[in-house]
Amino acid sequence: LDPFVIQSPEETRAFCYITDAVHAMAMLMDSSATDGEPIETFHIGDPTEITMQGLAEKFFVAADWRPETVDVKPSPPGSVKRRCPDIAKIKAFVGWKPTTSLEEGLRATFAWYREHPRT
Repeated sequence: LDPFVIQSPEETRAFCYITDAVHAMAMLMDSSATDGEPIETFHIGDPTEITMQGLAEKFFVAADWRPETVDVKPSPPGSVKRRCPDIAKIKAFVGWKPTTSLEEGLRATFAWYREHPRT
């Protein structure tokens, strides 16, 4: 992909590796603390924020690849500047917190796709 497009480089997001999210769901379903009324809503995610520019840099490292050209584009109208889960409630109810760093998750994702290129 050249040029590699980075949209909204200063906006922040938070990412959660799939096994961490599945573990959180399992803990919530297995816990008696979440039985009964009222039905609770929980944020599941990793509250570690990163800019889209920072994510692209980690992506390049994990992929062991760097584009010749990076095309930085502004945020589209109405784009949310920051997205980050508040996981205090799920920690309090079941003790869950994410364990896979963004770097580990990216490495594992790239490794999986290298092993399953047509999946």
